[in-house]
Amino acid sequence: MSGAKPDPLASRVLAVFASPGTLFESFRQRAPWVGPLVISTIVVMLAMATMPQEVFLAQAESAVDRRGDPVTITSEPADIATYGRLMAVLGVAVANPTAAFAVAGILTLVFSLLGGGPATYRQFLAATTHSLLIVSLGTLIGIVMQLAGLPGSSIALLLLEPLLGPGSTVAAILQNLNFFLLWMILVLGLAVSKLDDRRSWPVAASVIFGLYLVFALATSSVTG
Repeated sequence: MSGAKPDPLASRVLAVFASPGTLFESFRQRAPWVGPLVISTIVVMLAMATMPQEVFLAQAESAVDRRGDPVTITSEPADIATYGRLMAVLGVAVANPTAAFAVAGILTLVFSLLGGGPATYRQFLAATTHSLLIVSLGTLIGIVMQLAGLPGSSIALLLLEPLLGPGSTVAAILQNLNFFLLWMILVLGLAVSKLDDRRSWPVAASVIFGLYLVFALATSSVTG
């Protein structure tokens, strides 16, 4: 990988939404990842800090201890909301970078180590951190919708809800499958196709979507 200077951060952020293919092709020469990761993390942290108080109060109403027994909370609503926001913000500060490193590692394992592709971990990390900007935008829009009193259910769940049983595993998976996550999956598939000429965009995106479903099913079985 040459020492070519990467495009300015602002240009790369815009390219994620306007011309991701060109952006990912540039990662063959230089793969910057810190800037977009910082931006996406800060955006989601700010979104968590502005969530409506009702969100945290609803979580407190259904609180349980480690054994699953209901817990009675006597704190003031304002204190509950403040604590909930703080925990959410700190959680994002840890979870967002962790997710970026983990996704890049999985892509490297599947498409490079097992698939024999030429892309490096750093290249996949750059693609992942830039793609996370899409989900960060979706999180911000979701918070704005909540503040405006609009429904926050995922598009997939809204469309298929009449066909699903209450509390079903499929419903639990679709709850987190929103437009922006699907967009990110498609963009990551495009990144794979640009970093590895042997992979087509549809195939790469399908593999990534399949990996997401496996992860969602595993998570649902553990938490359910």
